[in-house]
Amino acid sequence: MADLNTSLMLPMLVQTLIICAWTFVLGGTRFVAAKSREVDLREVAKTRRWPGKHGIRSDSYDNQFQMPQLFYVACIALTLLGAVTPLAIKLAWAFVILRIVHMIWHNTKNVIIIRFLIFASAGIVVTWMLILALMAAL
Repeated sequence: MADLNTSLMLPMLVQTLIICAWTFVLGGTRFVAAKSREVDLREVAKTRRWPGKHGIRSDSYDNQFQMPQLFYVACIALTLLGAVTPLAIKLAWAFVILRIVHMIWHNTKNVIIIRFLIFASAGIVVTWMLILALMAAL
């Protein structure tokens, strides 16, 4: 069991494993689409865009390399500063849960305003974590 100072490692690892899992899902669906000729790979190579649902999945995957970077910085900073608190741990798990919900929503319903609200909520959480780290550094 992790002590308080390493408690942010688990949510960070879970967030990273979500990206790994999505990599395999994306690769598998692209392989099937290419093999069945559902997608013209020459067009994908020319436009650098996957069509339809494959494009949405690609956008969702790309999104996993944006805001989570701030999350990793916040977790590492809080850990190195010895500023991991129960609040920081709750915020970290809230961020991971919001990212999972965002990814599922993006790839199913994809109602933009709802997706934005989920995204913004995760942004507020990670900003709060960064402010906690900044306060600990001062």
